[in-house]
Amino acid sequence: MLSSYTVDDNGGKSVAIKTSGYEKMGVSVMLVVLADGTKLPPYEILNCKTMPKEQLPRGLMVIFQPKG
Repeated sequence: MLSSYTVDDNGGKSVAIKTSGYEKMGVSVMLVVLADGTKLPPYEILNCKTMPKEQLPRGLMVIFQPKG
């Protein structure tokens, strides 16, 4: 989780911050419950061409779509 503020010397021209690298990545998630109350696994659509390097959680259906 990124911080909402930074700490640096007064008068500095720039401030370096750490980022996750996924600030502009779009994600769509569908959570589905059937009429009889059965919950289906979450269905996630990632806006990217290749699979991320991080391991994805089990039980998720993940689709990679360049146009998301």
